[in-house]
Amino acid sequence: LTEAVVGVSYKCPGGGFILITELQEQSKVQASVTTKRGHRALYYEMDLHCLWLGKVTEGEMQGLFRLYNVAHDTKFQLGGDENTSYMYQLGWDQRLSGPWVEQLRTEA
Repeated sequence: LTEAVVGVSYKCPGGGFILITELQEQSKVQASVTTKRGHRALYYEMDLHCLWLGKVTEGEMQGLFRLYNVAHDTKFQLGGDENTSYMYQLGWDQRLSGPWVEQLRTEA
């Protein structure tokens, strides 16, 4: 899983980029396959904790991105219900300020 996540990058439209630098050990992935009446079903659940680095010409910042509630019966939906949608949390150094910080935070 680390190979699939670390190194994922996003190029910001206003310049700069955001890069996933580490998948933290506290991340969890669980999966199981069941067979019922000759049909297989995959059930999975993920809770990923990733460190990220954002750079623009004015500066750089690091943070934590958590993606959770990713499962076989949830989907991506902005503003969706926490019982049926993927959820995320974004953390960064709150002491940083300036327009470039807001730009990176919004893009992340």
